[in-house]
Amino acid sequence: MSPSPLPYFLGCPSWSENAWRDYLYPADASSAEMLGFYSQVFNAVEGNTTFYARPAPGTIARWAQVMPAHFRFTAKFPRDISHEGDLRDQLEPAFDFTRLMAPLGQRVSPCWLQLPRQFGPARVGELGHFLDQIGVPVAVEVRNPAFFTKGEEERLLNRLLHERGVERICLDPRALFSCT
Repeated sequence: MSPSPLPYFLGCPSWSENAWRDYLYPADASSAEMLGFYSQVFNAVEGNTTFYARPAPGTIARWAQVMPAHFRFTAKFPRDISHEGDLRDQLEPAFDFTRLMAPLGQRVSPCWLQLPRQFGPARVGELGHFLDQIGVPVAVEVRNPAFFTKGEEERLLNRLLHERGVERICLDPRALFSCT
């Protein structure tokens, strides 16, 4: 009898940490086996890997075989979509990415749109257009300090997201940029 799913999603930024050998994975587990072991303990993972490179279709097919149906993989849109140019011009690559991830079905929900620090309040309309067109559940992470001041810029962003049923990933970026 398999355990019933948790009433919430709990996971880590990665499933393949060598430091977890002997704790989460057997010492001799291969990289390809780690997701299976990970998904026996956690029911979610941040798909940070997709930010840096699109996985091969065969890799996604393997993930689909290993991930339980109730598992959530929050795939990040690749950085060439989220960090290069106007989001309205990135819709076709974004559609391609969501089609690539489609074999995972509802396990990819939401997709994570991590925006760069230079994506500020002047570009909120661009974000709205992207969200209106993309057609899949999305969660948005902003890093521009103006979105963390409790001022009109933050209220504008929060309204835009709320009106579209889009989740906001809350990460205070001040520590990230304190050394720059």
